[in-house]
Amino acid sequence: MRQCSRVDQICLNYGYPEEFRTLLERIVKAITVPETLSIVLLGSASRGEIVGQLGPRGLMLFSDLEIMVITRHQSEARTRQKALSDIESLEVEQRAIGACTFHIDVGYDTQRSWKRPHSEFHAWEIKQTGYVVFGEDVLDLIQVQVQPQSAIQSSLNRLWHLLLYFPASLLRRQSTQHDEQVFSYILSRAILDFPLWLLVSNKVLVPGFTKRYDFLQAEREFFRQQDFPVDELIDWVKLALEIRNAPTSELLKERITPVYEAVLGWYSKMVLWTTKSRMISDDLPILLQQYRKQLYSPLGWKRRLWEARLAVEFAKTRRLRQGAHWLFENKQLLITSFLWHMHQAAISYLNDDAPAATKWLALAASNMEELWPRDYKRRNADSFVDSWLALRNRFFDFIPQFYRGLESKQSYYRWILSDGYNSI
Repeated sequence: MRQCSRVDQICLNYGYPEEFRTLLERIVKAITVPETLSIVLLGSASRGEIVGQLGPRGLMLFSDLEIMVITRHQSEARTRQKALSDIESLEVEQRAIGACTFHIDVGYDTQRSWKRPHSEFHAWEIKQTGYVVFGEDVLDLIQVQVQPQSAIQSSLNRLWHLLLYFPASLLRRQSTQHDEQVFSYILSRAILDFPLWLLVSNKVLVPGFTKRYDFLQAEREFFRQQDFPVDELIDWVKLALEIRNAPTSELLKERITPVYEAVLGWYSKMVLWTTKSRMISDDLPILLQQYRKQLYSPLGWKRRLWEARLAVEFAKTRRLRQGAHWLFENKQLLITSFLWHMHQAAISYLNDDAPAATKWLALAASNMEELWPRDYKRRNADSFVDSWLALRNRFFDFIPQFYRGLESKQSYYRWILSDGYNSI
């Protein structure tokens, strides 16, 4: 009889099917490198909240799989790249059976780096709910003191996800049931970030989507007394959990556009509430500019060095002054502004407001030119849709270069943007 492994154990704990166990074992084997100390399963899979559906072609996963590999010393780059290449082949297998929102996110860290102090909620949640599937238990080594800005930034970054998965067919008025189901799932995931933002801003740490929802229900009177629209948020989170747990349902049938618009509106609400602002504005970039010190964490020295290197590259192709100007710009703010303007352009177009759509798109193009001055070129496309899609492609060419940790995701981005999932 085969000895029960840790992969077996987590599958037994949460009732995960045999197909998931097999996939997880293949992933662990593929990502193990010399001097691997530990492999830790993170996120929804480690909490029993992974979403998948068994069908005639196998297990189709909707949730990402997040995994961290801890090594005793820095592993060779080519060894890591080989492992990530093997992982991509497993993603391709999932895509072939329809899992277009599934992605395997693998990170490599040294034992020394793993033990350094962290400020991200994600690190705290790993310490609380991470599951060691191979090697030593390293969870107690994590030192973390959560800063609210990290959770806020994570929630704002969800705007990337919305942009990545926004179906081009929706702009072309040709969306299918499949397109709408995929985007409904992505919208639900954005909604589920808002309780985290709310709770961390109140110095309350609760792991997992369902537990945060339960906490909101139990403490709704507390948030009412703070004049936060908690009853409205609870309704949205309930809907999001229903969509997430039944991703092939049609809960948002014929309601995609108003729900998309409402979700975007929550970002401004959250900023106004977090900053206790009396500003009467729902323009997210204006709010972020006004309260950027409260909402964004200061850059670390490694990040500053990398941006300085990029600024030098810009200065080679443009004037020195432009490279220096780029270096001192708040790129996080510019990125969020770009994403916001792109989403507002899409909403305006879907609502048949062509002048507003054109205005928002021009603002997004201006943001992009500031973000990536080295080789950005305006395109005189034939239509709004073509212009919007070209600008989206440009952003996802830029972002893996700006954040080096995203380099391994570039092929995944390109597959999604090519409407690869529509060929499933």
